Amino acid sequence: MPFDPVSKRTEATIQDATGKQFKVSKGMPPVIFKLAGLVGSDLTAAQKVVSENAANGYRTLAVARSDEGGRWNMLGILPMFDPPREVFLISMPVGQRQ
Repeated sequence: MPFDPVSKRTEATIQDATGKQFKVSKGMPPVIFKLAGLVGSDLTAAQKVVSENAANGYRTLAVARSDEGGRWNMLGILPMFDPPREVFLISMPVGQRQ
């Protein structure tokens, strides 16, 4: 499925060289964390990575894949540098521009 602005993620079904199928998904970290069933210290650690990246000016995507039983497993968090577009700089106070 293409990116869905309501669910905040995208999903694809992949077939490996042996013919086994699995699904992969990427999207907004809290959505993927929930999909993968992250709880407790795993959830706290993942949220910390997202927060640290945000503090350094990076947006993040989270990635997960399903196993043979259809359960989702977290694969990783991808930081992306996404500077403000010029149209937004016009309305941003000068002291906040980088």
